[in-house]
Formats: sequence, structure tokens, C-alpha cells
Amino acid sequence: MPEVRPATTADVDAIARLAARTFALACPDHTPSEAIAAHIATELTADRFRQHMARAQFLVVDGPPGEVSGYVMLTRDPPPIDTAWADPLELRRIYVDEAEHGKGTASALMQASVAVAERDGHDWLWLGTNEQNQRAIRFYEKFGFTIVGQRTFFVADSEESDHVMARSVSPT
Repeated sequence: MPEVRPATTADVDAIARLAARTFALACPDHTPSEAIAAHIATELTADRFRQHMARAQFLVVDGPPGEVSGYVMLTRDPPPIDTAWADPLELRRIYVDEAEHGKGTASALMQASVAVAERDGHDWLWLGTNEQNQRAIRFYEKFGFTIVGQRTFFVADSEESDHVMARSVSPT
């Protein structure tokens, strides 16, 4: 199983490069390439990731020297649906280099994310994923996530529909 470690500010550029390479893989076919490019240019930059690091936790799996092969971003943002959750944790992003698909990198990142949620006493772990991304949905279901709602997500000006998926967490 690949080793997961907390990211540092020294990882920001590598995270941004990975995000730019992998974001389109999670988009449905109907998402305009211009919208994907605009989203990458505004939301997946090293500067934006530096901003996120000030209030989010990042975990990474190292890749070739100076690169990461996967990352996850965990935030304390509230879910976009009504819930009775006391202290949810959002799994905002989980991306893995395409060459690493099927090698356990995503599973290692997910297991580490669940462990963080348990360790820190969160009662729910939730995420949003495009409702057409069947590969991602099946992956999340393997880790106990179920669809609990819907939300709208924008990739630049392209409106997308996301499933909100969640699983309960048993604090340790």
C-alpha cells in the first residue's frame, strides 16, 4: 500500500500540477473543454492551494522526485444539505495520477482520510462527486459512502450536478 503523509507548503506546486493533470478525468463528457481549462486556471493553481492550506488539511502520496501521485483535501466546511451531523468533515478533493489508477493510491488516501476523521472525532465524512462519474461513485461506495443528496457545482460557467455522498464515522 502506498505511504500517505501530511502535505507541507513545499508540496503546493506538485499538488497544483497533479490537479491540473487529473481534473478533466472527473468531468463528464458534456463539460466544455474551455470550462475545464478556465477552472484549472483559476481554482487549481499553486496560489489557490496555498490559500486552501491555511484552513484545510492535505494528505499526499509521493510520486517521482518533486511530484505527488495523489492528494486529498479535507475541510470542515458544512454540507450543502440539511443534516443533523454534529461535526462533519468534507473530503473536498481526492485525485490520483492516471498512471496510478488501480495501484492502491486512491484507497490509501481514502483510508488515511477516514483515519483522520476518526482521530479528530468527526461524526460524518462527506463529499460531492459528479453524478455521471460512475467510477468515482463505485469507489466511494466501497468505503461505505451512500448518496444522501444533490448539489449544483460549477466548472467555470458550466453547471454540473453532484451527488452528495456521506458515511458515518466511528471516532477512536
